[in-house]
Amino acid sequence: MAIRTDYTHAITEKLYDWYYESYDPLSSVHDKIFETRKSKAAYEASVSGVGMGKLQETDENASIQYRDPMEGYPVYGRNRTFTDGVKFSKQTVDDFPKEYIENILKDTVKTWAGAVNATKEQFYADVFNYGAYTAGRDAIFDASVAGFTDPSGDVIYDGKCLFTPTGAKRSSKGGGTYYNAIASAALTGANLKIAYDLMTVTNNRNERDLPVSIIPDTLLVPASLKFTAEEILKSEKEPYVTTNTTNVLRNIVNLVVWNAYLTDTNAWFLGCAKKGLVAMDREDTIIDYFQDEDTKAFKANIWVRFGLKIDNWRFWVACNAETSA
Repeated sequence: MAIRTDYTHAITEKLYDWYYESYDPLSSVHDKIFETRKSKAAYEASVSGVGMGKLQETDENASIQYRDPMEGYPVYGRNRTFTDGVKFSKQTVDDFPKEYIENILKDTVKTWAGAVNATKEQFYADVFNYGAYTAGRDAIFDASVAGFTDPSGDVIYDGKCLFTPTGAKRSSKGGGTYYNAIASAALTGANLKIAYDLMTVTNNRNERDLPVSIIPDTLLVPASLKFTAEEILKSEKEPYVTTNTTNVLRNIVNLVVWNAYLTDTNAWFLGCAKKGLVAMDREDTIIDYFQDEDTKAFKANIWVRFGLKIDNWRFWVACNAETSA
């Protein structure tokens, strides 16, 4: 059981102050790529959008023809809990100067501020790092919790990995087949055009296979491809040609470089920012400081909950991504 006194409450308040003094939300990238939604449960459930399709022409005085709605795929997202803690024996707290303990706590909380951001960044970057793995990834995509088993397991809602290649196309509810992973496609202007066309001409279909508007606005790359991407997107003339051709790809999308967290140095991704990928925000950071009644030790801990839901695969294409470990 936890014992809380005026002393522990005062330290807890200081912990929060030190934490928010050190937290730098501007250093994150995931919130530029993922749509953030508040969540109120251990997991969230929805259905992939289908719609009724085109309207039917009806003759004068004719009855309206009613149709059964087409059911989409069930979509699930899971919240996960991330924690850390530090403890001091009662003897340490009693025998050392008060300032000594507070300085250790202050330094610890400062590292927690960075750790929360780093944990989120790595978790959401792993959607791309493992999104093309044919076997999926339990720690990222499986939305199972106690009392509920995600029927899609380690992949996404339609039983396929997030990024599927031409040899393992996924099927829509209307019967169409699609892919959104291009193998052996280094980042070049020509391959960027291929990925752009795949999104805007082929994959711009809903679950009924009817056309919808999908216009990519983001090129996501690791740090190793930053300069290559800038040459493609910022050159006034087409790079590496002698014909003085206008660069039609100039500023066609925004460049986002995800330093450190994208592990495949050759993979790159084209997509629509904040569409299809949902970062679920379950509980904000909780920090606590108390005395353990049994051991008499003083303990400080941090707790945060967030998760992932993949609403729609159509808004992203992966190129050169690894398909297994």
